[in-house]
Amino acid sequence: MIVLLAPIILVVLTGCALLASEPFFRTSEDKHRVLPWLGLIGILLAGATLCMSAGACSTEAVDIYGLFAFDHIRIWLDAAVFVTLIAAYAGMQSSLSRDCFAGGESYALATFSAVGVLLMIHAVDGLALFIAIECASLPIYALVGLRRKDARSNEGLFKYFIMGAVFSAIYLYGVALAYGASGSTGLGDPAVTGQQDLLAFGRILMIIGLLFKVGAVPFHFWAPDAYSAAPISVTGFMAAVMKIGGFVALGTIWMGLVQGHTTVDISAIRTVVIQESSQLDRWSFLLVSIAMLSLLIGNFSALGQQSFRRMLAFSSVAHAGYVLLGFALPQGSGTLDLTGAWYYLIAYAVATAAVLAGMSQLSGANDADNKADIQGSARRSPLAGLAVTVGLISLAGLPPTAGFLGKYLIFADLVDQGRYTLALAGMVLAVVGAVYYLGFVASIWNRDESLAAPSQARKQSLLTTIVLVVTALAVFALLALPQVFVVA
Repeated sequence: MIVLLAPIILVVLTGCALLASEPFFRTSEDKHRVLPWLGLIGILLAGATLCMSAGACSTEAVDIYGLFAFDHIRIWLDAAVFVTLIAAYAGMQSSLSRDCFAGGESYALATFSAVGVLLMIHAVDGLALFIAIECASLPIYALVGLRRKDARSNEGLFKYFIMGAVFSAIYLYGVALAYGASGSTGLGDPAVTGQQDLLAFGRILMIIGLLFKVGAVPFHFWAPDAYSAAPISVTGFMAAVMKIGGFVALGTIWMGLVQGHTTVDISAIRTVVIQESSQLDRWSFLLVSIAMLSLLIGNFSALGQQSFRRMLAFSSVAHAGYVLLGFALPQGSGTLDLTGAWYYLIAYAVATAAVLAGMSQLSGANDADNKADIQGSARRSPLAGLAVTVGLISLAGLPPTAGFLGKYLIFADLVDQGRYTLALAGMVLAVVGAVYYLGFVASIWNRDESLAAPSQARKQSLLTTIVLVVTALAVFALLALPQVFVVA
């Protein structure tokens, strides 16, 4: 048990070390120079113990007291969180040191948020998941409002915090109803005789709470304001890690509904038989409808955005739709295989990590990120521009990147299930997504100096350079090694 929990414990200790050491640095320059490296060392140690955890659950899933579960897919999702956290360190070092931000608490807050997401990934109990959600969310609220004197930042924080509190209460009320109907807080335990409707209502409230966390339609209205209010390095971090934690929790609940009991192995392929107009059929129709609405509203809303962070907010809504398509059940009878959705999440997180580290370097003072502000910025910082380009191409789903394979796996599963219309609609909307991603790629490389005053390239830290290279290469490495996620 200690081996399995060791990575999470080390991340907690890393957060504590960052928080405790911050007051001992007298200047903001010292804080932003040293604290990211301290965090990197802690996360690398956690990554080393994660390899040991992978060996402990390589053959079968393991659960701890019915609260947390470990399997090989969850281990890879943990690794994706680690990569995104390290990219957040590099991004915050670049953007906050540029703006002479006095505090160094942002590194500890991001670390504690990652702890919450790691617990979300492994939680198989409703109350354990609620605690994990709050551990992930509370530091994110503080990071969104990091620029305390910025009115836009305060407004975004207020909206996000109020809506987050409301949907957390909705989720918790759902857990209470599910407990009353089943006598258990397990995420997939069946109802006692005569309480099936009460359990269904409780599960609906739990799913609504989680759909808010992943930013799916119609619970996405917080995203544009919160994303644009946060520092750009925080925007990418929250976009990636909250999606991972929220969707793994949704997947655990979903597989529990399909099987009729709590599942500990989210990588397993399940044989399902769907009767027309059954409760499970209605559940599937609801998720597919939310997925298509997320794709439509997310992609078309992102098309006209001039701000990079607002574009990323709406595009994250669209990505939530793609993952939800991976949850679609077969028509009639067939198999439910969520490994395509898990691979998509990992590819999305790594690509977003590359983008957030690069954009933190390319954005202007106080994270100015409109197209006019970042015009031609990649020519002044070619490595950052290249990393952003690779990440955006992957998010667009273009070959030869991991994002392309992720979309392929989602669409291939839909075709295998006989859902040709959904697959075709998803492909068409992916083309729409490519338009706005490539628009920003063109903008950062454009030579047109009439839209932006010439400026000198900012000094790029060693940590940022390492992160840019590793994340950009990882986008292609994931494509070269799909069997790790699909076959393992």
